[in-house]
Amino acid sequence: MLNFDPNLPRAHERLFNEGASSLLIIELEDRFGELPEALRKKVHFADWPSLQRWGRRFLHFNSLEEVLGE
Repeated sequence: MLNFDPNLPRAHERLFNEGASSLLIIELEDRFGELPEALRKKVHFADWPSLQRWGRRFLHFNSLEEVLGE
């Protein structure tokens, strides 16, 4: 599991999250079709632990609700 260095500047952390969220959005849309804007924003602005959780769920679940549900 990748963890952020506490000394990593916030700007670098945000850039990393943006890349991860962009990739997850592409994967979700490839599987489930275009995402509603609210879900796109949810993924785009998500923190790293959420992105990791959803990325793992994406591999095992078959609906957006299962992948992005709390």
